[in-house]
Amino acid sequence: MDLVKSNSYLSVMEDNNSDKKQLRLFTRDEVNQEKERALVIVGKFVLDVTDFIRNSLHPGGSDVLAQFIGLDATGAFEAMGHSMRAKQQALQFVVGKILEKS
Repeated sequence: MDLVKSNSYLSVMEDNNSDKKQLRLFTRDEVNQEKERALVIVGKFVLDVTDFIRNSLHPGGSDVLAQFIGLDATGAFEAMGHSMRAKQQALQFVVGKILEKS
């Protein structure tokens, strides 16, 4: 788990998504250029936070997420110290994985 730290949100995502259907692979450019949805990258995963932003569901406000649309939010998410409940809630937004260059 390259970017994944033990006991982190990212390892929870990896564990919870390993058994699920095949996730779509996105390049970083595809995430950045998406116009229909608000996509963010967290670790190896792509999250669609469109409704979370649209419905102002983020406790810190929509602007907190909006600044990362199309970008990698891994560092900010990990640094924020989200609760386990928030980390589990974020799992519902996973729509794909990042295709890393080899």
